Amino acid sequence: MNLRESFISKFAASFVKPRFEIWFAAVLIPENDQAFWVRYSTLNPRNNRDLFPMGTLWVSLFDRKNPKNHRTTTQSFPYEEVLIKEHAIEFPEAAVGPDHMSGKIQTSMSEDLAWDLEFRHKLEPTGHLPRWLEKTPINHIWGTNRVSELFWT
Repeated sequence: MNLRESFISKFAASFVKPRFEIWFAAVLIPENDQAFWVRYSTLNPRNNRDLFPMGTLWVSLFDRKNPKNHRTTTQSFPYEEVLIKEHAIEFPEAAVGPDHMSGKIQTSMSEDLAWDLEFRHKLEPTGHLPRWLEKTPINHIWGTNRVSELFWT
């Protein structure tokens, strides 16, 4: 499997649903005692669920020296605004690909958080499961569970 094959999104494909995919990066900036976290996610649920196909962008900036500078924001976009291209998935004002992440998002304080990251890979990705398993519908149990004060549905 090469880098591009490992990245190609099934978001636009309909052979496996529900489909939830995540790409993220955590970047440490030691000279400033800061860290930056960005996450792109896509959701393509079954038609009979109370969920809608969408893309979501999550961004956080952490400042160890000055915690009042911490910023966290998220924004969701309808499926029609998320473009699946050959080498990238494009969100409004943001994109993620096998060798880059870029974007800009506004915080609740009307500030822009912007990033432009480029990756140079030394190794090709490794598949941990048989390729046929990606296309196999796997049963999923829906419901509400409780684990030590954590809840999910």
